[in-house]
Amino acid sequence: NGRSNQPNPLSYVNTECLSYFKLAGRIIARAVMEGIPVPAHFTRGFLKHILGNYNNTLKDIEDSDQNLYRSFVWILEHDITELDSTFVADFDDMGVHKVIELKENGDNIPVTNENKKEYIQLMINHHMVKSISKQTEAFVEGFYSVIPLADIQIFKPDELDLLICGIPEIDLEDFKRHLQFHRPYNISHKTIVLFFNVISKWKMEDLAKLLLFITGTSQVPASGFQQDPITIAYGGDRSRLPSAHTCTNTLDLPLYETE
Repeated sequence: NGRSNQPNPLSYVNTECLSYFKLAGRIIARAVMEGIPVPAHFTRGFLKHILGNYNNTLKDIEDSDQNLYRSFVWILEHDITELDSTFVADFDDMGVHKVIELKENGDNIPVTNENKKEYIQLMINHHMVKSISKQTEAFVEGFYSVIPLADIQIFKPDELDLLICGIPEIDLEDFKRHLQFHRPYNISHKTIVLFFNVISKWKMEDLAKLLLFITGTSQVPASGFQQDPITIAYGGDRSRLPSAHTCTNTLDLPLYETE
């Protein structure tokens, strides 16, 4: 969503880039050890990599590449019989168009309604794991030289984000003032009133986790929520759980009737 980071696959143009990524990993880990917040919000996928988890999902790519996420959602929800795609990933490499097969003989395997889930998972793996594998390996090597993997694996990605970046100061009034709504919600709707009754009692750490859930990062925009407002949309009946779309900073809030 523009506020989270991960290695750039084209960073190889700097011949020393792997040394820099290794140094960055050591610096981040040392800052965590010393309790020094660093404004280095990483994508959920990259946080999972630091924690030794390389099983990325569709949700993990949402705060990494919004356009790719939207295209994958569209593919899942529509008939792609006429799409004419194959199991390849094409990309621009410093002005040169390149194509990589996602599986053996992928250029000759059409993407169909039957295998599109496999195609999307391979694409996610390519973009979030394979294309930045050397950079990620260098970063985690540096990180683990200070904090071993076994000592960091107890945390979840959102907890690691807060460890690295610290707990932000979230102005609930500013948050509320710049909220946007989709029908049937508005600022005086009963469910919205209940929502603020609940979160007004939370500690700052829990508010940071809420912000991370909705936006993909616990970072508050420099000029507050006016710069990057959050939207609350209808999330179904009260039998459902809240969900979020980090690419649009949207919380899908079910129609709850009690706190």
